[in-house]
Amino acid sequence: MALAAARDCRLVLTNLGFWTPARYALRRLGHIDHFYQMSAALRRLRFPRLRSDLRFTEASEADFDEIARGLKVLDLDSRREVITRLRFHRAGVPGCHVGRDARGELVSMQWLLRPRDAPALARACPGLYPSLGPDEVLIENIFVYPSYRGLGTFETVNHAVLDRAQREGFRVCHTFVRKDNVPSLNGNLDLGFRIRRLVTGFSVAGVSWRTL
Repeated sequence: MALAAARDCRLVLTNLGFWTPARYALRRLGHIDHFYQMSAALRRLRFPRLRSDLRFTEASEADFDEIARGLKVLDLDSRREVITRLRFHRAGVPGCHVGRDARGELVSMQWLLRPRDAPALARACPGLYPSLGPDEVLIENIFVYPSYRGLGTFETVNHAVLDRAQREGFRVCHTFVRKDNVPSLNGNLDLGFRIRRLVTGFSVAGVSWRTL
C-alpha cells in the first residue's frame, strides 16, 4: 500500500508539479460538484459518423506504460486528465480500452464496466457509482488525445466499447458527465443518451461521495 501511494505521488509531482495537485487537495477538503447521470438502451444508440482508421483493444500493462511515458508531451490539462485515468487503473479498476490509429499512435482511453467489475469499482471509488443490473454496463473516463478530437473520433470510441457490450448481451448503458462538461454532454445526447437525473457530488475532508 505504501509503495503504491509513493508511486502515485511520484507520478503526480513529476508531471504536474506542486501547485496543481495542491489546489486539488484543497478542493477535496470541502467541495461540491454536479453530474448528469445519463442512460441509453444500447439498441437505440446512433453513430452517424464512424472512422474506419481506428482500432481498439483492451488495455495491457504495456499500453499503460506507454501512456505514462507520453505524459511529458501533453499540455497541462491533458496531463491531469491522463494521470486521473492512470490512477483509476492503478486502483484496480479493470475494463479500459485503448484506441490507436493506423500508425499505432494512441488515440483514446475509455472504461467499459460490467456487473462483474462492481466489487473492484466499489473498492477504488466507494460511494461514487451505482450498482449495475445484470443487463447494464457503465462507461467511464473517456479521454481522446487532443490531436484526434473531432472528425468522428468521439462517436467511434464510444461505438467500439458499446458495440462490444451489446454483442455480449447487455441492453442498457449508464454514464456520468460533469454538469459543466458541455462537449461530452452534447456528444452523448447526440448518440442517444438521455439525462436521467442530476447527481450532487461532495468532497469533505478528503472523502468523496455522490447522491446516488
